[in-house]
Amino acid sequence: MKGLRKYLTPFAPDQSGAVSVLFSLSGLIVIIDAGGCTGNICGFDEPRWQTQKCAVFSAGLRDMDAIMGRDDRLIAKILKVVDRFDLEFIALIGTPVPAVIGTDYKGLARVLEKKTGLPVLPINTNGMALYDEGVEKAYSELIKAIVPEEETSQNGVVSVIGLTPLDYTKDEMDMIQATLSHTYKEVRMLGMSSIDDFKHLRQSEKIIVASPAGLKAAKLIKRRYHIPFEMLKLEKPNIAVTGSKVLILHQQVYANAIRESLNMCDKDIRVGTYFKLNKTLKEDHDIHFDDEDDLMNYIKEHNIDTVIGDMTYQPLIGQAKLIPLHHTAVSGDD
Repeated sequence: MKGLRKYLTPFAPDQSGAVSVLFSLSGLIVIIDAGGCTGNICGFDEPRWQTQKCAVFSAGLRDMDAIMGRDDRLIAKILKVVDRFDLEFIALIGTPVPAVIGTDYKGLARVLEKKTGLPVLPINTNGMALYDEGVEKAYSELIKAIVPEEETSQNGVVSVIGLTPLDYTKDEMDMIQATLSHTYKEVRMLGMSSIDDFKHLRQSEKIIVASPAGLKAAKLIKRRYHIPFEMLKLEKPNIAVTGSKVLILHQQVYANAIRESLNMCDKDIRVGTYFKLNKTLKEDHDIHFDDEDDLMNYIKEHNIDTVIGDMTYQPLIGQAKLIPLHHTAVSGDD
């Protein structure tokens, strides 16, 4: 049955992806929901929630608020709290309710910008897409609202885009930073430290793309500011692969980087993903999965003997050996 899941957990949705990009940037993040979506983000999808501070609020929509589309009440709530924080921006994050009633995010943003003097990012996520859609939308709005028009690049400065805790663990991020530090004097992880990285984005001589969700933003940066980009490359990871037919299950850019770093000409290494699969980045046998049956059937039909992926996939891979590769968007924080 299409869409039926017996083993896989619900993957992180688009609103969680948007929050993941914005979490560390000193903004007021308003989830336009009745409370449940905010609870899922803070309780399950955002690993930093237990250890870092962030101004994440639920709009607290009641039935009549949603039915009548009472945007004035939402604006009033935001104005009550906006002066309590030292803010760089306000972000409006969509969920299924505003998607159903047709909330005008751009209209809300214009009103709030006039009343607060702050940049307002209208991010029209709907809770029905996956996290990478929200990551993509958040980056686009940040670049349009925050990056200044005038600034020049500096030699030795590189910025990494598309890197969030939903895709990468802290150890993996440290590994990427250490690898890039061999080549560049300063490595900036966009979205992982400060809004200043976006304010000074034009200092970068190059953008490194760490996920398919960062590719659209990298193209926007190149088009607007003529800063080139390239896809992430890794030093050889500590992964011992013994099988001859290998399937890497993760987001496409990270999986591609692992495949390239393993560099095993005697092995058939393929990439599979439940998330974005960019045609320009895929090889012939790479594949996108929709349902549990897709993965199970693919492994059987192609005699896959080794899977590199999250432990959540274990019940779906039959007799194939699983080499653990954590993916927070799939199984939550480790």
